Amino acid sequence: MFDELLNVEEEFIQDGWAEGKRDADQRGYGEGFELGEIKGGQIGEEIGYYAGCVAAWAALAKLDPSILSENPRAEKTLQQLSELINAFPSDPTNELLFESLESIRAKFKQLVSLLKVKQRFIATARIRTPESNGDSAPPSRGSTTLDF
Repeated sequence: MFDELLNVEEEFIQDGWAEGKRDADQRGYGEGFELGEIKGGQIGEEIGYYAGCVAAWAALAKLDPSILSENPRAEKTLQQLSELINAFPSDPTNELLFESLESIRAKFKQLVSLLKVKQRFIATARIRTPESNGDSAPPSRGSTTLDF
């Protein structure tokens, strides 16, 4: 009889452990998904900002070619930045994602310096409200290739 009581207690311990692990896994997955969604949005916003600046500067250079023709290093750097942005990995599991992001940031700073403009990325705050519980699909975003 005493052995049966020990086995029952052991079964309760095992069942409790399994239930706790299952709950923790589910909660961890949800928190990880939310964090990934937020971080992905921030990175996308930053890459979009850099892509927009490159597109704007390329458009200005088409209107006034002297902007870049007088500064060949700026023209080359603009082309390199465009290539880095176009090559940015879209797979969030890519090990080179953060390295690529750092390269883009550095090239952007170099270009800003060469163009002698005051330009920098300022992240916007993301606040989740009860109305934005993530049920709605995000707006569709196509890939952008920068050519100039």
